[in-house]
Amino acid sequence: MSISAVIATRNSSKTIVKCLTSIRESNRFSEVVVVDAHSKDATVKLANHFNVQVCMEWNQGFFGAYNMGFERTTSDYVMFIDSDAYLKGFDFARALTYFNDAKVGLVVCLARAPVTNWVSKMVNAHWEWRMNEMKKYQLPSVKLKWTDRQIAKFFMSKNIASGATTTGPCYILRRSAVEKMGGINPRGDDFALRRMLENVGYVSRFYLSDSVYHVPRTSLNKLFLEYAHFGLRGAQISENFFTRRERMVGLLMSVLSFATAPSIARFSRDPRQLFLVPALRATQICGYIVGNLFLDEKPEKNYNAY
Repeated sequence: MSISAVIATRNSSKTIVKCLTSIRESNRFSEVVVVDAHSKDATVKLANHFNVQVCMEWNQGFFGAYNMGFERTTSDYVMFIDSDAYLKGFDFARALTYFNDAKVGLVVCLARAPVTNWVSKMVNAHWEWRMNEMKKYQLPSVKLKWTDRQIAKFFMSKNIASGATTTGPCYILRRSAVEKMGGINPRGDDFALRRMLENVGYVSRFYLSDSVYHVPRTSLNKLFLEYAHFGLRGAQISENFFTRRERMVGLLMSVLSFATAPSIARFSRDPRQLFLVPALRATQICGYIVGNLFLDEKPEKNYNAY
């Protein structure tokens, strides 16, 4: 099975070398495409030190960059990875076996965070808790609670047992599935991509064995800015791809996610999660409300630059 890699960058000089080095050292990719949004730092110069294709785009947004990169690849499978993520001990052969099922169009790679301070430690605990929770959706032997089923229907898949959310720093797509849905919609996001795949008859899977390392925000102000942007971006995407009822359910699920704070605090043995989780969710919801009420042109994802 041939596989390519696509990386969208913007002012990513602090992380792109580690990302590309990990890709090169994996020795698995037949081609690597870096799509840069006219970075003002040394991102392009650093990327050109590697054996990769570098192309430029302007104001296409994160998924517009992904679509541009996809169009420049020829492999049967394409891995999309954030410029602030990197591979470490990733078993590609095992991950690609999920595509032996012809209905699988996407394999989601779960994330871990390298811990450098107390903020990244809390973020990593949150991600690990979420990873453990998400794994159960792929296990048909697990009987889900009503709340879990509702979350799965909106955020994951109509076919709950086979669904996976595409959120995360890295996932692998089947080329024929992307071509069948007419390419990657530049106005989309992770959840919209999952919806479009479902519409053309494909399902998603979690790759449960390995993780991709994703560099988190390491200060509270950047972390809260990120969640505010999630809300703003979500306002745009939900309007374009989801019905009014689904948008209301999604907002309700975001409100109910406040209740996950005790579970995350117990999982991480860190009582600070009792305050951080609700605060971040409230920031995201405020961003969503502002995006719906006041912004005619919602901002595109600013890649990994804050």
